[in-house]
Amino acid sequence: MKTFLKTILIMLFASALSLSAEEPTPPAPDQQLSSLITGLGAEKFETREESQAKLIELGKKQYDLIIRNCVESFKENKDPEIRARLKTILRTLVLEKNFRKKGFVGISMANSGEQIEIENGKYNPVNIVNVVPDFPADKNGFMTGDQILKIDDKSCGPGFQSNDIVEYISAKKPGTKLKFLLISENKPVTRELEITERPELPGEPKVEELQDAFFNKWFKENLKSQEKQQQKESAQ
Repeated sequence: MKTFLKTILIMLFASALSLSAEEPTPPAPDQQLSSLITGLGAEKFETREESQAKLIELGKKQYDLIIRNCVESFKENKDPEIRARLKTILRTLVLEKNFRKKGFVGISMANSGEQIEIENGKYNPVNIVNVVPDFPADKNGFMTGDQILKIDDKSCGPGFQSNDIVEYISAKKPGTKLKFLLISENKPVTRELEITERPELPGEPKVEELQDAFFNKWFKENLKSQEKQQQKESAQ
């Protein structure tokens, strides 16, 4: 009986080894990426779409790896279908990770040309010449005629005037809180607000145009960087 049970156990163990050996080995990351990139030019439309979707999904988890491989493949591949899809993948991932609408508070400004001293500080105040209704500045008590002395730790002076303020606010992510020191009705006051997204205003580029310009600039710079890297490796 013991011999019989021993024989069965040996047979089961051998079967398990056999099944284990037959299981396919998952592809290495490089093999998987190569297969997906090749799939972008597959004969079947469904395969092309599936490969593109999988690369985008992978890119959300392993951004640097997918970006690097897609840029390299774009440089090396001559298939127009693959190149077009690689560019679409890159655009999707780059914009999702890096592009954001400009911050906006809803004020128009002009340099005052003055210099004042208040609260132990010297300032070149920036005049608020218009407050847009229903935007953060309006909702937080800013008024036309107020003067900006300071935003966060940046004092208004020769190196921080109206254009610099616009750039400072625009670069902030919507939802960021800002602290302003103002002169309002001849008194220094502190006001805080939360930045919102810059709306599409008449005469300004559409969001799609801004996205195109942002990605095209990124794409050219990264292709050049890839070329320089290849030249460096070839010279070694």
